[in-house]
Amino acid sequence: MRLVDAHWEDELRKGIAACHDTLHFACPFIKEPVISRLLAAADLNTISVVTRFCLPDFARGVSDIAALRMLMDAGADVRGLRGLHAKVFVFDDQLAVVTSANLTETGLTRNAEFGCISEDAAFVASCKAYVTQLHANAASVSREQLADWDEIVKICLRSRGGQDPIDGLPDLGAPGAAGSGPTSNAPAIDASSEGWAAESRRAFVKFAGRGNDRADLSDAVLDEIDRSGAFKFCTYPAGGGHPRRIKDGDTIFLSRMTHSPSDMRIVGRGIAIAHDDRQDMASSEEIEIRPWLVDWPYLVRVHHCEFIGGHLGDGVSLHDLIETLGPNSFRSTQERRQAGEQNVNPRQSLARKADVQLSAEGFTWLTSRFENALALHGKIPEKDIDRLA
Repeated sequence: MRLVDAHWEDELRKGIAACHDTLHFACPFIKEPVISRLLAAADLNTISVVTRFCLPDFARGVSDIAALRMLMDAGADVRGLRGLHAKVFVFDDQLAVVTSANLTETGLTRNAEFGCISEDAAFVASCKAYVTQLHANAASVSREQLADWDEIVKICLRSRGGQDPIDGLPDLGAPGAAGSGPTSNAPAIDASSEGWAAESRRAFVKFAGRGNDRADLSDAVLDEIDRSGAFKFCTYPAGGGHPRRIKDGDTIFLSRMTHSPSDMRIVGRGIAIAHDDRQDMASSEEIEIRPWLVDWPYLVRVHHCEFIGGHLGDGVSLHDLIETLGPNSFRSTQERRQAGEQNVNPRQSLARKADVQLSAEGFTWLTSRFENALALHGKIPEKDIDRLA
């Protein structure tokens, strides 16, 4: 038996690579990017999975419906059990892993996690029997049900300003062991401990304000998001067409044009729900609260928003991003540069646009700077955001 306290993704990848036939595992929280990487090393005949079907977990982003769908597409028999906490992996009948780590980015790469790995036949057999029994007691799911859950979660996230509607979502796993207790009251996602909840690897910067409507760096972020409604949606102009390029799970960084100096400051981020032509037009009630929505009626709704708890001047400068990465800041300018175009000016990508898609490097740079700003200035409390209309 070998005790392990680091590099859990490497350990699991090696186990999968050495596995020739079957993989059985139990894990409460599973994220799509992690599963995508692990399955890339897999060539298996049988995969059985026990996880949680707790819809609040999916709404809060601690686990992904997309990850379950990806597993099913790979032929896995995925089942759900309430109160599941165990993380056990059995590769063929040769190797077993017991760990505290979930299949999440932070669980495998950042958190302090501990466990053991063994090829001992009795140990492997005991782990396999345990997971097999969990699987037999758990509830199955179909692709049609996953689609229904996606819609239920999306409706919940569209309608919420704070956290309240999530607590009303059900746990659809089979009953766990006696005394396992409720599973629907987990805390909201906290990027500092759980990692950013976005499923997509794409990110955009959404612009607020215009050249003749710039805010002061001394303006409070809370006042800005109250004015703009950025804590629940991003707005697009009537003449620009429906904003369909932003998809479910994309990260949207929320910025405001400022003067002294002229810049855009990123003060928040949220996770997008893809625009629906019927559901995501500004309603009469929303226009009554913010009359300017008459001219900006197309909405991309966002959830899991986080905002810097200070002033606009405390936000991350888009100017600094461009100065650091140049054409590699944005996807469009990076592709033009890679195609051989000379003298690509990334600032021209910002002119007369409502948003811009970041490159992978831009996403990484901005995420790091934004999380540093949150650590330095704090985050606007949810209770303050919940009071906003």
